[in-house]
Amino acid sequence: MDTTSNGANNTSNSPADLTVANLLKDITLYNKEKIFQAYCDRYWITPEKYNMWEVKRCFKNYAGWFPSHADFAKDYAIELEDRIPEGLEKYFDYDAFARDLLMEGSIAEMRGYYFRT
Repeated sequence: MDTTSNGANNTSNSPADLTVANLLKDITLYNKEKIFQAYCDRYWITPEKYNMWEVKRCFKNYAGWFPSHADFAKDYAIELEDRIPEGLEKYFDYDAFARDLLMEGSIAEMRGYYFRT
């Protein structure tokens, strides 16, 4: 049993820790629900068509939430870092890159949530 410097018991299952853990779990669940709803709205999936396959597909293709297309493109370019020579990144037009990805259908966006297609 761990004790603090004043001799009090220090356990990881204190009521405060459990409350924080439950809150984080609820936040995560809430975020997952928002992500899945954005995915369904983007692909016109109605509640009667929800199934486990769609849930798995949603989270497999989920790329993250970004405030702009350019922010998504910057993050995506970081994944491609080995392919963009150092020093050329400052010439890279992230807005145009994001626009091209959206137009060619490589990514889809709904309310800031991005999905690879």
